[in-house]
Amino acid sequence: MTSGAVMQVEKKQYHSALLSLLCTVTAIGAPLLCAPLAGITFMDAAAVVGTTLVIEYAASATAALLSLPVLYSLLVPVWVAGGLILAQLLLFDAFSGGSGKVATFLRQTRECGERSFFQRYGMAGLIPGIWVVGFYICPAVAWLMGWRRLHAVSLMLAGYVVATIFTWAAATGLVTVLLPGVAG
Repeated sequence: MTSGAVMQVEKKQYHSALLSLLCTVTAIGAPLLCAPLAGITFMDAAAVVGTTLVIEYAASATAALLSLPVLYSLLVPVWVAGGLILAQLLLFDAFSGGSGKVATFLRQTRECGERSFFQRYGMAGLIPGIWVVGFYICPAVAWLMGWRRLHAVSLMLAGYVVATIFTWAAATGLVTVLLPGVAG
């Protein structure tokens, strides 16, 4: 590799890492900065953001228990998850840039993926995957498999939105109203 090519790879890695940091800061900072506009205290907003980082979509239950507005309760966990999913994908790009070993590993992983469970169910598996293993694992799977980023992120967020809404509905008792036999 020529020095010009190496500098291009390093520049791309730097930009990916910088964008990843920006996504993370925005994912965490925006809900905290917007909270006062919705009449929400900083501590309540920090509780929802922090809970999202730890228990993911179940943070909507925390927001419901804090009696936060419905829109805030549903949007904040989705916003944080979306930002962190993008940040992870960009970070993976940054670390994979110029390494021959990583390129070989990716090629082998994608070849194995063509003959496995992932080929059969493909990206659609990201929807239940986000429910089971969450937004810390699914982006890595999507990146390793080389799936189209926009489709993979859309599917992960779709699954996350469904889980967030269902968890919020369960926490507020809406599930027992809509499905009387479920919690009785």
